Amino acid sequence: MNRNDPTERQMSDDTGTQELPPHLLRPELRPIRIMPFGDEQGKFLGLRLMDPYHGQGLDVQIPSQQHLQGVQALLQAFRGQATVHEIAEQLKAPEVKPVSELALALESRGLLWGPTSEELETKMRDHLRKEGAFPATVSRALGEDEAKCRAKIESILAEADDPELEGALVGIVATHLDYERGRAVYATSYKALSAAVAKGQQFDRVVILGTPHLALGDGVTISDVGFDSPLGRCPADQAVITALRSSGGERLFIDLLDLCPEHSVQCHIPWIQAILGNVPILGAILPDPTAKLIADDGKRATVAEFVTALQGALGSDLSRTLFVLSAELAHVGPQFGDAKPVDEARKKEVNQLDRSLLKSFIAGDPQAFLGAVATDANPMHWNSLGALWAGLSLLKGAKPELLDYYQSCEADGSRMVSAASLAFTR
Repeated sequence: MNRNDPTERQMSDDTGTQELPPHLLRPELRPIRIMPFGDEQGKFLGLRLMDPYHGQGLDVQIPSQQHLQGVQALLQAFRGQATVHEIAEQLKAPEVKPVSELALALESRGLLWGPTSEELETKMRDHLRKEGAFPATVSRALGEDEAKCRAKIESILAEADDPELEGALVGIVATHLDYERGRAVYATSYKALSAAVAKGQQFDRVVILGTPHLALGDGVTISDVGFDSPLGRCPADQAVITALRSSGGERLFIDLLDLCPEHSVQCHIPWIQAILGNVPILGAILPDPTAKLIADDGKRATVAEFVTALQGALGSDLSRTLFVLSAELAHVGPQFGDAKPVDEARKKEVNQLDRSLLKSFIAGDPQAFLGAVATDANPMHWNSLGALWAGLSLLKGAKPELLDYYQSCEADGSRMVSAASLAFTR
């Protein structure tokens, strides 16, 4: 410690605890999940703080409402800008000790940016690659075991009709809404796949193009491990992954942990398994292709670079490759920044605007579609542009067909999300 630095001297004098390492003088909370926890009777006991990337967490006991407000205020203040002393002053704390103690507790579990979280991220990456797959997460909502999961999928598929497509199926657009809200769209999209298989089509691999919702990185991220579900394991398509690494190095795989909390790839695994078995998977999450990377240092790949690399890795024969574009369309209502709740008039307006953009998508020109969505700064908040644009680019020459359109709206109008089921044929 530099005894000539009054900040460090005050820290030593005021905390009554161990001296804080430099990165904790201005503590910065990582993106974490905060959930209440209680006893067996449901009595509230405190907050459970979980890091969705490396999986570690911390339970903070909350003895009173006043204490709860204090902890929440502290967490909001840990943004890497104010020192622990400034935070204590801002919150009118009688001493800095509670602030520094919480910072130390969070650091011990890797919930702050710093060496502990970096170490835990490295351990999680190593663990995933040793295990060979992401564990089943959202897919468990279809059933905790194989029999229940398979029965649920079969019952949902039975609700949809055969779309009677002309030509060979090469891709589908399906939602990543939760299974109940997106039930009709899952049914329609995967009925198209089921019908294609029943007619004799076979697939050697599936490419799932997902949407990042909680990504720390801002480039494309590909999983080099497989995915588990209650129906077993879909391995990663190592042949394609090896080709991608040969052409582009590690930058497509650098943010593997961004797939830990991401549902837009994993939600499709059991549907694919129920129809195709444990086929090799290439799962990727793709950001908005109109957004520039934060750092132009070559460490991460744009959507356009990913498309070029994947085209080279797959080669010209895509007859046994299925593309799944995991996409949602409009996001409207107060929860997404709109001034008014969604009413019937707004639903009709969104329907018209969505169908106009879908018409542009079906026309098959990736750049024209992107331009149509960007008109007036994407007022409908379509959030799967990376998957949709890349899908159009990779499936150039295939014919998209709209099978179903769906709106999921909260009863109070606070939010509405739209989705569509489409099929690509050749």
